[in-house]
Parts: sequence; C-alpha cells; structure tokens
Amino acid sequence: ELEASIAKYRLNTRVKLTGALDQRQVCRLYRHSDIFALACVVARNGDRDGMPTVLIEAMASGIPVITTPVTGIPELVKDGETGFLVPQHDATALADTLQKMINDAELRTCMGEKARQRAVEGFDIQRNASDLVDLFQELVKR
Repeated sequence: ELEASIAKYRLNTRVKLTGALDQRQVCRLYRHSDIFALACVVARNGDRDGMPTVLIEAMASGIPVITTPVTGIPELVKDGETGFLVPQHDATALADTLQKMINDAELRTCMGEKARQRAVEGFDIQRNASDLVDLFQELVKR
C-alpha cells in the first residue's frame, strides 16, 4: 500500500522504504538527518508502541523529533521543548509541524540540543545503573 502511494504521488526520488537496517546504517542516517518523525498510533486492536527506542536514539543523536502522544512518549518528548507532539492520525498537523521545522534551522538546532540533553539525562545506562544501585542499597538498609 505504501509503495503504491509513493508511486501514485511520484515520490520515488524522495521517499525510500529501506526495510530493516543494522545499527551502523541507522547511526549513519541519524548523522545525516535534521528532523526525525515517527507517527505512532494505537491500532484498532489496541496494540501500541511502548517507548520507541528509535525516538531515544534520534534524540541522543541531537535530532529534534516529531511524534504522537501515544503511551509513554510524552514522558520522553516534551512538546515544544525537546520535540513536537501532534495528534495521532492527523496528517495535516504532522505536515504542518514538519514544514515549521524545515523552515526554521535555529529551532531545529535548539530543539536538537535539548532533545540530546533529555535523552542523555533520562536514558544513560551508567547513570540509571548507578541510581538503581543506590535504590537497592537503600532498600537493603531498611
């Protein structure tokens, strides 16, 4: 269906469906990206993403993100600060927000820096492990 839409709207030179990529390839794409958009939705059967790792990776790479406020995503993405949250199933809001970010390099840079800071502070493995050790030591003392 996606391939048919890409062909129908003659987007073949602008839209590529790559399929699965290894981590090295994904990191290369992050380095060459200005914006990361992930339009998560709650499926009809209730299935949904938890906390998409790709959002954390993009933000840790200093890329501002545009996504939807599905499940735990608003805990990661602070709307208007580390990225933008648009309503799920709202293609117009997504397109408008993409356009806003495309047209504003200063916004992208500022938001990308804040996104990186948020990802590092909230998802650094060393820091989180240290916090858990402290918590466990406190529980053992009790």
